[in-house]
Amino acid sequence: MLCTCGFTVPAGIGLAVSDRLASSRPKGAGVVGAIAQLTPPLVAVVALLLA
Repeated sequence: MLCTCGFTVPAGIGLAVSDRLASSRPKGAGVVGAIAQLTPPLVAVVALLLA
């Protein structure tokens, strides 16, 4: 679980950065997708670290 989330969190950060740089579509179009990808694994990593 930690390994999977450990890879998914940086991927979500990379997605957010590429959205801010407007790499593939108009700037700001993928904000919701970046948040949706980043939030669940980030919550899981924090919960595992606090447990």
